[in-house]
This record gives sequence, structure tokens and C-alpha cells, in this order.
Amino acid sequence: MKNLGIGSQITESCRLVSPPAVRKYTLGSTIYPLPYSYASPRYMETTDEALQSALRSEVNSRFAAQYGRTPLIPRPTVRTPEFSVQAEESPTWRYRMIDVDDPNMPPSAYKSLFSINYEDFEDLCRYISPSMKNSVNRNVRNALAIFLSFLRTGVSQDNLATLYGMSEQRISYAIDAVSEALDTYFVPRFLGYSHISRAEIIRNHTRSFATILTQSSRDTLILVPDATYLYIQKSANFDVQKETYSMHKYDNLVKVMMLVTTTGYILAVEGLYCADGSNNDAAILNNMVTEPAYGFSSFLQSEVCLVVNRGFRDSVALLESFGHEVKMPSLLPRTQKQLTCKEGNESRLCTAVRWVVESANGRLKNVFPFFGHTISNKYLCSTKLNRFVRIACAILNR
Repeated sequence: MKNLGIGSQITESCRLVSPPAVRKYTLGSTIYPLPYSYASPRYMETTDEALQSALRSEVNSRFAAQYGRTPLIPRPTVRTPEFSVQAEESPTWRYRMIDVDDPNMPPSAYKSLFSINYEDFEDLCRYISPSMKNSVNRNVRNALAIFLSFLRTGVSQDNLATLYGMSEQRISYAIDAVSEALDTYFVPRFLGYSHISRAEIIRNHTRSFATILTQSSRDTLILVPDATYLYIQKSANFDVQKETYSMHKYDNLVKVMMLVTTTGYILAVEGLYCADGSNNDAAILNNMVTEPAYGFSSFLQSEVCLVVNRGFRDSVALLESFGHEVKMPSLLPRTQKQLTCKEGNESRLCTAVRWVVESANGRLKNVFPFFGHTISNKYLCSTKLNRFVRIACAILNR
């Protein structure tokens, strides 16, 4: 037996023998020894045919130089040789990337993933646990995590399916179940005209600064109404496309009317409203005041001071007819080039009070980016988007 110096040994009968230290590579159904030099990345990245040809040429040339003839190397019997390395199996990849039942999950992760801390997350679980049951695919805590991360990240449901290790259909079921439970058991405690009394609003959610600027009495309730936009996809239905297209923003959107106190506390949310010309801010507020179904008219039975912008100028006469006080920036008459000193100061006072409603609209879209992105039209076919807005505002109040 003679060593050719290439990592393999050849007997006199030209039979190829592999030493124990040589790595084995499979070519089809035949196992050949591979010298150490051939284990370099240059040969690992080549194709099967090129590697087979390089091995055969190297062995033939060195054997011919030693013995004056070529060795009898059997060829693979398969037509298309398969190149595979006998290596250990890689560890299994953890499919569920987010699991709130994992004891190693830090409490600080709840704020970044769900926009609430660990204590608030457990409190929300207690609200929905009586109406939801654990299933084989998910439990109540994971279902709540799916819904909150859906609002927090604004990603699609197929991406959530990858993060939580379940199908997209089960993600949709979890979002529907959690939103219905929260809207039934959680939202009425933190949002709406009946969840808080008028005296509590005046005592805990009215700034003395706003009372001084509006020159109102201490028993007067001060509210700031305003509408915010939720951008949606362009609809293939002509009627829906026409009703949701805004000539002001040149885009498709729906409106949500918010009633906010002077501390930024959200009293109620009304909507959704279309964005066409017949649904401006003044028309929406007039409808809320005159329609008893909203509950806003019964809440305004006593004297209320409403701080509005110029977009509500068509509502001033109606509100004053009900005995309410309206504070609005002054309008510039056609005969004047600028406001007087008194009118300018009154306009600045209105701006100093009503910035809280703009802040509330910004918090809604910053804390829950789902409302800041373009929303899919599939959430408009039912009351899903309405529930999402009410739940998000209730969480902000809490």
C-alpha cells in the first residue's frame, strides 16, 4: 500500500480506500474520500459536476505519474449526481417569536410591544377573561397580545401570523374576539357620556387656566370638540369612493369626532363619518346636538362652554340657542384688513385652550400607529374600525 500524498490510499488492485480522518462526500450512490484541500470553501461553492471532475482529474493525474496508468474509479450510476455533506442537523428555529407566557419575557417589553405596562396588561386580561376561553391554539393573554400589537405596530395580519406562530385566519379570529370583549366590558368604564359625571369632570379634568381664559364660572363644564382624519384605501365601489374622497385633503378618508376636556381627557368619540362636503365639522356637531341617539344632547342639558375653531362657525347659532357658550377665534370681516387688538387676543386665548384636542388626536396616532397608516377597507365593512377607535381612546384615558 502506497501513499500518494493527497489524503487517500490506493491498493495494488486500484481499489479506493478512505482513511478514518478523511471527510466523506456523497456523489449519487457512491461515497468518495475527499482530501483536506478539497474541503476548502472554493470547492464547497462549486457545482456537483465541477467537483466530481476536479476529484477525478487529480486522482488520475497523480496515479498515472506514479504507476503509468489510470486507476479504475467507479462512476456514479445515477444520471444527476447529488452533492451532500454528512453534517449534524441544525437546531430547530423557534417559530413563536412573541409569547407572553414565556417567563423570560421582561416586563419592560410590554411597553414597547403593546404600548402599556405589565400591570395594565394584566388588568385588561381580567376584563376580557370572563367572556373568553383558552383554546388549543391560543389563550386569553396571547389573544390580547395579538390585538394590542396589531394596534401598536400597524403591521398586517400575515406578519402577525409569523410573529405569533399561527395562521392568518386565527389571527383575525383573535382580533375580533378581543375587540368585541373589550368594547363590551372595558370601554363603557373609561369612555362615553355615562362613565363619568359632570361634577367629576369639572373637579378632576378642568384646568383652572382654561377657566380663567374663557372667563367662565367654576361650575361651567368646558369641552373642546374636533374631528380627526383616518386615511383609508381607495374603494372600487363608486359610491363609497365618492363619499370618502375629501376635496380638502385630496385623499380617501373617514372622520372621527372627539370631545376632549381641557386636560386632554377624552370624554367621548363619535363616528365614523364620511369625508364629502355634506359632513364637515359643523354639520357633524349639529347632528350630535339635535339627535338624542348620540347621548350628547342629554349631556348638554346644563350650561356648557364649547371652545371651537372657525370650522364650527355654522354651529354657533344652534349652540347658543340651547343656552351654551361658544368660544371661537374671530372672523375677519371683508371691510377690515386685520383683526383688532381685542379680537386678536380673544383668538389667541381660544388657541391656548383648544390645543389639547390636537394633542389627543396626535396621541391616538402616535401610541397606536395603526390609525396613522392607510387603513384597509375591509375594516369599514363592519363595526371593526369603530371598535378599534373606542378601545384605543379608552386605553389612553386609563
